[in-house]
Order: sequence, then structure tokens, then C-alpha cells
Amino acid sequence: MNTMLCQLKSLLLLGVLLFANGAFGQPMLWDDASSETIVFELTNKEALKLLKGKLRQKQWKKIQQTPFARFTETWNNPPVKGHFLLADVERNEVHYRYAPVIPFHVFLFKEYGVLTLQVVDAGEQSGKMPKCG
Repeated sequence: MNTMLCQLKSLLLLGVLLFANGAFGQPMLWDDASSETIVFELTNKEALKLLKGKLRQKQWKKIQQTPFARFTETWNNPPVKGHFLLADVERNEVHYRYAPVIPFHVFLFKEYGVLTLQVVDAGEQSGKMPKCG
């Protein structure tokens, strides 16, 4: 009987301690997402394999060895051209985005009822594409 009473007191004390900790303790606030985005650079070959879904685990680990850049909110001074993988952490997951930086712009014009594409590269050289009619 004495042992049972001792166990009951121990359980009661444990219950009071757990309740007191939950009632008077500070809430644990976790940061749900990192404010920093990490950038990894891909070679042309790696980018092609990534887009085709043929990138192996060994290559994936190699890409993530050395970050190319880090930024919060916006990437100020991105390179002129290249293939990049942007990594964001949210809760316990890493979200990746493929971001190619292509050194040309394509403009679509409608002239006299005909659509025309114009391509301008980084050197401001322009060339008109054939008209689509």
C-alpha cells in the first residue's frame, strides 16, 4: 500500500509540473521560413540534364557544394547570362527554382495585321525574325 501511495504522489507531482510548464512557460516560436535565398550555378550540361529529368544524385550533390550567391528579397546584380538554381527554405522543406539568365529579349510587334518577332541580344544587336501571317 505504501508503494502505491508513493507512486500516486509521484504521478501527481509529475502532472502538476507538466501543467505548470504548459500554463506558465513561454511559447516556442519557430521561424517558418528563411529570409535568405541561396543561388547555385549550373553548367550548360547540368542545366540540360536537370530540365530533362536526368540529373543524377551525385551531380545534384556536386551542384550544391558551392553557393554562387545569397540574397534576401531581390537578387541585386545578377550575372549577364547563365543557368541558376535558387533554393528557399520553408519550414522543413527546401524549394528549388530553375532560373536561366538569357542574354537576349524577344519583342512581339503587330504591323499591318502581321505579327513580327524582334530579337535583341545583350550587345543591342537586333535582327528581325520572319513574319508570321
